[in-house]
Amino acid sequence: MPKNGLNFNKILIEILSLKSVNVSRGKALNLLKDTLKNQKLKILKLCLENKNDFVKEHCIELRNKVQLATEEAMQQMNQFNEQLIDQIDEYEKELVGLNTKQYLESIKIF
Repeated sequence: MPKNGLNFNKILIEILSLKSVNVSRGKALNLLKDTLKNQKLKILKLCLENKNDFVKEHCIELRNKVQLATEEAMQQMNQFNEQLIDQIDEYEKELVGLNTKQYLESIKIF
């Protein structure tokens, strides 16, 4: 840092002292802004007017998802049920095929 301090930047001081000014970008831009604002309002109004329809559609979709999940779970339960029944049938065949001694040993009563 110089002993005398920093030099003033005269151009920078002049720029900083300038007052800000609003610049008009023309009627076309203002018209475009108004049009977009009106479009947004129309879309919002449409959404609010059709709120009940949107809610009904959303709930129908949710019901369909629940129904599908229930059907898939029921299919899995039915498959599990069939597997267990098959295993019991095999176990029954196995026990019926045993002689008395083998049967008593398998049920471990004596």
